[in-house]
Amino acid sequence: MRCNRRELAILFVYCVSLLLFVHLRGVWRKEKNAYTDDERSSRNEIQHTLVPINRRRQQSNLFSCPSNPSFVYVKTHKTGSGTLAGILKRLRARNKSLNTIPKFPPPYAGGYPGSFRRDLTITSDDMKSGADILLAHFRFDETEVREIMNPQAKYISIMRNPKNQFQSSFYYFYYSRYRQTVTSFKKMACQGYPYLHVTGNRLVPFSQYLELAGTKLDRTAPWYFRSLNNQAFDLGLDPAKLSREYVLNEAKRLDSVFDLVLILDHLLESLVLLKTLFCMEWEEIIPTFVNSRQYDDIVYSEKGEAILRKLTFQDQILYDYFNASLWRKIRAYGEERMAKDVQHLKSLIEAESSSANPQVKVEAVASNKIKRRAVRELSMTLSIEDALTRDILENSKGKNETLARSVARHMIKAAGSCPHYSLEVDSLFHGR
Repeated sequence: MRCNRRELAILFVYCVSLLLFVHLRGVWRKEKNAYTDDERSSRNEIQHTLVPINRRRQQSNLFSCPSNPSFVYVKTHKTGSGTLAGILKRLRARNKSLNTIPKFPPPYAGGYPGSFRRDLTITSDDMKSGADILLAHFRFDETEVREIMNPQAKYISIMRNPKNQFQSSFYYFYYSRYRQTVTSFKKMACQGYPYLHVTGNRLVPFSQYLELAGTKLDRTAPWYFRSLNNQAFDLGLDPAKLSREYVLNEAKRLDSVFDLVLILDHLLESLVLLKTLFCMEWEEIIPTFVNSRQYDDIVYSEKGEAILRKLTFQDQILYDYFNASLWRKIRAYGEERMAKDVQHLKSLIEAESSSANPQVKVEAVASNKIKRRAVRELSMTLSIEDALTRDILENSKGKNETLARSVARHMIKAAGSCPHYSLEVDSLFHGR
């Protein structure tokens, strides 16, 4: 009986111990599970937070902010390029240590209208590892430009509806410039050409010029490209190749090179994308319009339309391509977001315009008339190469005659020379 009691006592202790063990184990498991749930909840919360952060980083990489805002800006003619240049100069002003390739010969670079050549530029020892900024009118050549530029540089350009660009070039370089006294005479720009060549040194209205250009304009005319696929020419296309396949292939190639081609006809949307590309402030992209003029609307005849389509064949294909490319970027940016940002930019422009105090700039040029006439008379006794070399040295205030002569030869080969103005033509257009 005692044995039974002893065994019962042992059994009781065992059972109590077992129950206590089970209970304590349950409590421990509950605490462990509670900690694991909390930890899991915490980890989930962290992951939930990190996902949008990572997404934002991935999205920001589409327009990542460059630590060094290096860029190449190909200024196309009469496309609002001066306005855009003013904005990009603000970007350059952020960091004064950036190395900019100077314009040579002014107002161009690298031997324009010849294709850009790095050996015809002026660089310093600071640019051995690559120049940071190239901002000028030059004829684009990707290979030559990359050889001299920072490999991290962004590539920027701008285009305009070819019909409007063609008209603007006509009025700026020819018609409007010669209906009144010219206050800025740039020999290096050969103002008046190819228009004087086509019209026989006459001043004619646009419709008449267009008809003459349809039959008389060819690649032998000085600066012929101002009236023949001017934008395509500046972007480096061969004006002799007029197949649609060639132009489309060049458009695709350029699209792979350029980070952004702005469209003047959608300037505000373009500027918002530019702001995002370089992480600029709103105030930095407010445009100050340069060389902006209003011209009378032109009513084209059926023949005039056909001539214009022929003279801007390459430009039109490139414009259509990059206009579509711009709108793809806008859709990626978000159309609602873009509309909101454009409205904000408009309000900033209006506020800037209302606070501005415009003043008419009057240039005193009478004192230079005698000097200019003497230079033109002297130029008439020189060969075209000598006269152009002299102009380059005079405009650049440089002393490197060897480089200036090399540039002159490159320009002449690309139809970039012009007959120096005879006193008869000069008198016709300047009233002297």
